[in-house]
Amino acid sequence: MIIVPIISLIITLILWIIYGKNKKIDIKEEMYPPNINISDAMYVFRKKLCGDALGLMLIELCSKGYIKIVEKQTTTLFNSVSELEVVKLKDYNGDDYNEKAFMDNLFANLDVISYHNTLVILSRMSSKMKYKEFDEKIFCKTPSWVFWLIVLMIIATYFIITYIPISNYGDISSLIICLLFPSIGFTVLFYTITSRQPIDVNTGSIKARRLSAIIFGCVFALIMGAFPIYMFIPMLNGNYLLFYLIGLVCIFIMIFISDRFVKRTDLGNELLAKILGFKMHLEKTNINDSNYFYEVLPYIYIFKLQNCYLNKKMNKPKWYEVSEFDMQKLDKLILEIVSAAMKVFPKDIK
Repeated sequence: MIIVPIISLIITLILWIIYGKNKKIDIKEEMYPPNINISDAMYVFRKKLCGDALGLMLIELCSKGYIKIVEKQTTTLFNSVSELEVVKLKDYNGDDYNEKAFMDNLFANLDVISYHNTLVILSRMSSKMKYKEFDEKIFCKTPSWVFWLIVLMIIATYFIITYIPISNYGDISSLIICLLFPSIGFTVLFYTITSRQPIDVNTGSIKARRLSAIIFGCVFALIMGAFPIYMFIPMLNGNYLLFYLIGLVCIFIMIFISDRFVKRTDLGNELLAKILGFKMHLEKTNINDSNYFYEVLPYIYIFKLQNCYLNKKMNKPKWYEVSEFDMQKLDKLILEIVSAAMKVFPKDIK
């Protein structure tokens, strides 16, 4: 019966090739990103939206002339206090839903809000964003039967590699126990692999999980999954051990593959190629033009390239009105904005 786990694994691989494997894209250097907002661009890049992109949408709208950040001096009896205000320069007149939602929810019926209130609003902004329609344009929808078939093949493999040896070498009444313990281990392993992972901002690919999480998930699953071996090891022969271990390996691989069904549409591949081409340009270019620098500033932060410019002298952006300006001060502001947007960011946004 070793053929069942192997055939199940082969079918899973074939399904991934058909429904999950992405085409190879042709990347050419681009001077500008695609004509979509930064949160949509990062949704293409990462297959999910993170708080950093949402926070940087504020900076992007500043560069488009909708918002400015102003330093306000408040004089008291004893001293002068400097505070920042976020000012709406004009109503949003574009056709991007999320940019309009961002502006409407940030300012509501006001034209000026305090910087502190801006950070508070940003921490709740994610619930106002919509990506379901955009997701359908960018990513192919995997038929639900594909996942159910993989789940059924995992269950069938698991049952066969457990039932046959127990029926031959052990007490059939212990079958439930031998099925229960491995199922707990596989559930933990499945959660470890398929729950939302960090994204590599340099490649847009899924990062490897922390070593501790990987070790825990694998060791726990192996211990629980091998419970029948511990229980019946005195009476098992080498053929069964090989059969059982091959079945476990097939199950682990099927679980891993099941989380890799993320296939982009032709439009998704086109946008991703432009984003990666723009990233290539930013990495190779030492920007000296202040106007261009501030135009692409959100992407410099999203790709973690800001450290190259922290000690560089740049003109003050038109949207940032402060008495004393330097890149370190602007960097602190942007990181505060990004941090606020990431505080309570949900795992998924629809």
